[in-house]
Amino acid sequence: MKDNKSPILDENIETVKVKTTHEKIIPKFCTTINVGLLKSKNVILTMAYNEGPESVALIDRIVIDLEHAKQLKDALDKLINES
Repeated sequence: MKDNKSPILDENIETVKVKTTHEKIIPKFCTTINVGLLKSKNVILTMAYNEGPESVALIDRIVIDLEHAKQLKDALDKLINES
């Protein structure tokens, strides 16, 4: 079974203090991701969960710059190729 931990977080977990809330630390199951490019050239990720044919719960919206988007793509490609 594959480890679901982020390699970046694993390497730095002892040196970085992470501020969070109980709601943020619990993973949410995402069934829909919408990816868009803003005028600022940042990437916006909208994550949601389909609760039924006419009901969608928004999980979160995240904006990342293009460099981080490329890093996310590379990490996902690696993860998919290893599975």
